[in-house]
Amino acid sequence: PVWMEEEGGKGMERKTFPVL
Repeated sequence: PVWMEEEGGKGMERKTFPVL
């Protein structure tokens, strides 16, 4: 999984996105 930082800040500082 790829660790991407969200600038919006919906609660989670980092989200995990699957690499397809």
